Parts: sequence; structure tokens; C-alpha cells
Amino acid sequence: MTTKIGGKFLEDFQIWRDNKIAKQFPDIPKLSAETLTVSNFLAVSTFDVNTKIDIVKDRAQKYFVAILNYYNQVQDESPLNDDILELLKDEKTAQFYREYAKVWLLQVLYHTDEAIEYKSFIRCGEVENELNNLTIGSMMTKQSMMLYFIALKELVPQMLPFIYHRGTFNAKVRTALLDINGTQTVAVQYTRALVDNVNNSNEFDQFKIMELKSKLDLLNPTYRLSNDIIGNNVFTALAFCMSNSFQSSSLNKAIYYQTILKVLKRILKNPGNQFLDLVNSFVKTFGDVIKVSENITQLFNKVTLESKKSLKNLHVLTYATKATVLPFKAATVDSTFEPFKPHPLFYKFLNGLLCACQIGTIAYCLYNHESMKEFDVTKLYAGKALFVHEYIDAVASNRIYIRMGEFIREITKTMNPVSVAKAFQIMIPRVVDETSRTLISKLIPTLYVLSEDFSAFTSFTSPKIQKRGSFVISLDELDPKIIRDVFLLYQKASFSGPLALNLGGSLFGFSIRKYIRDTLVNLITTLQNARKSYPDIPDLIISFIKSQPTPYRIDYDSEDINQLDYTVSSESFYESSNQYIQKALDTLG
Repeated sequence: MTTKIGGKFLEDFQIWRDNKIAKQFPDIPKLSAETLTVSNFLAVSTFDVNTKIDIVKDRAQKYFVAILNYYNQVQDESPLNDDILELLKDEKTAQFYREYAKVWLLQVLYHTDEAIEYKSFIRCGEVENELNNLTIGSMMTKQSMMLYFIALKELVPQMLPFIYHRGTFNAKVRTALLDINGTQTVAVQYTRALVDNVNNSNEFDQFKIMELKSKLDLLNPTYRLSNDIIGNNVFTALAFCMSNSFQSSSLNKAIYYQTILKVLKRILKNPGNQFLDLVNSFVKTFGDVIKVSENITQLFNKVTLESKKSLKNLHVLTYATKATVLPFKAATVDSTFEPFKPHPLFYKFLNGLLCACQIGTIAYCLYNHESMKEFDVTKLYAGKALFVHEYIDAVASNRIYIRMGEFIREITKTMNPVSVAKAFQIMIPRVVDETSRTLISKLIPTLYVLSEDFSAFTSFTSPKIQKRGSFVISLDELDPKIIRDVFLLYQKASFSGPLALNLGGSLFGFSIRKYIRDTLVNLITTLQNARKSYPDIPDLIISFIKSQPTPYRIDYDSEDINQLDYTVSSESFYESSNQYIQKALDTLG
């Protein structure tokens, strides 16, 4: 089954949002966009800085549950406000909530410990399948974003001018945050946070990442802006960390040697190449291009691979000084290369070639992560990242790690999110020195989320029909070791963008059940106390369960033998999952 997602629902949402702002905040459209500054935008937040909770998301989820309670006739503390009632005037919207509410309450009952006496009446597997079926389109996602906006204008109205004038303001944000200094500053802070929390399994700097992402997705809910900016920062940090952490392994040496050989041969075939004179000198001295490659590989191994480095001990100011990515100078080049030291391009060439080898190694591992037992020279990377001048130019403009990060990011864009995570998991122990493996591994959950967002963005801007469930997180495919870490990030994610698509109807319902728990427990307690005095009083919860369609419940009075088979689609997704997925789901609610 397929459903056409596209990006129209995002366009419709933004039109609705603009109309709301114009009607309820008439001064905002009159405001000059020139008065809006990036610094003021960054100072506004949807998160409580003390609790690190997105207060807007919290209220939006409460609104969603309030609507479900309304259709389930469950008493709620406060009535629905005018903005929400206006949403429900649309029949398709109301129909969605009516259908979702009934099935969702069955899911909640099943997962509430105090409601254990009702659990055996519910086929939670069927219930959760139906929740997913009800949300295969964009309705739930659009509603979650609408409710998030309603909560936003109540709690953080300072954000509204930036949203309304995003047509011109987005360019300011993009320019400021993709600026060299801006990127390096954020990347340094991000790296420092990872270093400081290298042994904290619950910390991935997710608060800062998701706090910024929440704001950027308000400006552009297609994920494009947040993916470009946060991706730029994270991949810059990744390039910095990995370029300082390659170990002396047979795989690294083999890739370095073959990459150097490929680059040298390409230069020798190009009469106009700026390094031709230097490479010809190498060949003349060492005998042939193979011997040149062998000698440079030995030099690289001696200077950059054999010297063990711990990122924990590196000062992050090396982002600016470029000291770690430019290791070759007179003192580090042995006597074998003495004749070439006077050449004006010698050190530039060596340092640029080293960068090419490092990115070439990462590229090889990303593309071939499924078959890395033995090095296969026929699968060697041969793209733009092997052009030495790319790195020399980047050094000159003080953006070397940014450029290296861009190359890595472009490769991951060709891969699906699960493959990105898996590739880095396989790559790190094979190419990274053991002193830095834990630190660099902490980047993997963020790389996965960035890849998921990019995949969603390309889908939103594509006319192709999307497969049902194609946006939902692939829990069964992700390595169990990182599932919980990924969900620690998603726990902080807001509904300023189409996050609900990643969760699907079942996980979304599971994540918001906490907002009805107290009400439900009070109802159960009241019923139990009432039955003590009046044993024959009807059980409202049993009556509700029996009123639902047969596939979702077990009818013990039925003569159909299949009805009495409790194992048929009765287990919830949580119960049928392994311990790693269960721990991940625990972070949701």
C-alpha cells in the first residue's frame, strides 16, 4: 500500500499559520523584516533552560490528548479552547480524532499497570496496527504541528515575527550560521561537549542540538534549513575528530597507498596540473610512481598514523590553527624528502594529499561497509574529494574541516539512514585509534537523525509516491546498541517540524499516554471503590472495550474459538521487542 505524502501538507500548514498570525497579531505583518536579527532569534527558545524540556511541545501534546479525551468522553481538567475547536470544525480532522481516540485509549489501557485487569481483553498488536493505519497519511503530522503552533503563540509569541517574515529572514539565518566563524564556533562547542561527556552514556549534547533544530524547523518545516546548518556543524566536528584519530592499521595503510597512487597517476596524466613539476621530481628521485607512493605512504604512516593521539587531550582551538590537519613541515619530513623541501608547493601538496587520503578512507568505508573483511582496490573511492587543491584552497580560506565535513556529508546523502549508522559503527573500530573510538561513536545517533531528516526533506520535495511507513524509524533494522541513543535525541525533538512522521501512529500514541495516566488511574480507583459498595454497578471501562470492533478485543463469550486464542495479535510492539528497543521506548514516555 502506498500513500502520497509529498510536501503539500507542509505548504498548507504554513499558509494556515501565516493567516493565524496575521489575524491574531496584526502588528506583525506591518513589522519591517530588517529589524529582525539573528542574535535575537537565537535568544528565543521553546525550551525551559533549567528542565531542558520543550514547554511548547509539552503543552501541544496535552492539547492532543485533550482532544482525544473529548471524543472519548473522558473528563478533562480544562475545556478545549477556541483555536482547537476551530480545528475540529473540519470534518476530516474531526473524523481522524474520533477514530484515533477510541483505538488509542485501548493502547493506553493495555500499557497502564493499574489497568492490568483489563489487559487480557485487548489485542494490543491489532490495536497498534490500526493506529499506524490511521496515520499513514499526513493528518496526524499536520495536526501535531498545528497544535504546536497554537501552544507556541501562547507561550513564546516572540518567535512569531521570525516565522511570519521567514521569506527574508531565513537567508539571514543561513548566512550567519553557515559563516566560517559561526560554523567553527558551534563545532568547537559541540566537540567540547562530547569530550566533556565522553563517558556519560546519556549525553550527546542533544539539548543544544534539538533546541536549535526546533527553532530552525519553525522557519522551514521541510527540515532543509536545520539539516543544512546542524549538518554543517556536526560533519565539521566529525571531520575534525576523525582526521586526528586514524590508527596504524593494514586497512588504513592500504587505502592510503592506493589513494596516493591514484592521485599521482592522475596528476601525471594532466599536463596543466599545478603539481606536475613536483610529482615528476618525485618520480625522478624514487624511480617510478609506485615507489613514490610507497615512500609517501611510509611518511604518512610515521607522522600521522603511528603517533597515538587522544582527542580528549587535543585543544579544540586547533579548529582555528589548523595545526592538526597540517602536520607536515620541515621538522616532520624526514631526510628522504630533503631535496623537495625548497619547492614552494611541497608542504601544501603533502598536507592536501593527506586530507585526500583521510576522506578517501572514510569514503571507502562508507560505500563498502558491508564487505570490509579484505581491502578491494577495485572499490577505491575516486571522486572529487581526491583533488588535492580542494584542501589547499580550504586551508587558504580557513575552512579545512568544514570542507572535509562537506565531502563526508555528500557521501552520506546517497545512503539510507540505517546504512549511515551501520557504516560508521563498522568503520570506527577498523580505522579509528582506540583512544578516540568512544568519543567519535557518540556522533552516530546524531548522524542517523540528520540522515533521517535529509531523507524526509528529499521526499517532501519529490513528486514520487512514498511507500507506507517509509518515514517511520526502522527500529528492527537499527543496531540495538544505538537505538536508545537515537531515542534520547528524539525525546528532545519538537513538533515544529513533521516529527510525527518518524514515530508513526503507534509510537506517537505510546509517547503521549503519560498525559492521561492520572485521569485513568483516578477513574479506575473510583470504579473499584464504587464496586465495593455496589457490586452490580456496570464497569464503564469493560463496557468501552466491548463496544470496540472485534479485531481489537477478546470476547470470552464468543463461540468462535479464535476469539479465545489470547496469543493472536495480543502482544504490543513493546512486549514483542528486544530489551534494547524496550529501553529506547522507555525514553518516550
